[in-house]
Amino acid sequence: MNLKKLMIEREMTAADIARKTGMTQATLSRYINGKRIPKINSVIKIAKALNVPIELLMKGVDE
Repeated sequence: MNLKKLMIEREMTAADIARKTGMTQATLSRYINGKRIPKINSVIKIAKALNVPIELLMKGVDE
């Protein structure tokens, strides 16, 4: 998942995304650090918060 890279590029914090998605910062931290994989509903919310297509969010970091 490309979440951390996209957050840096868009100068957004976990708190910013949490506010926009209704998720907790703890949950987002697990996604950012690769400790959990989000369900599709969460992926959609995060992509909307970052204003990116889902495909871009789901790409591998090295792609």
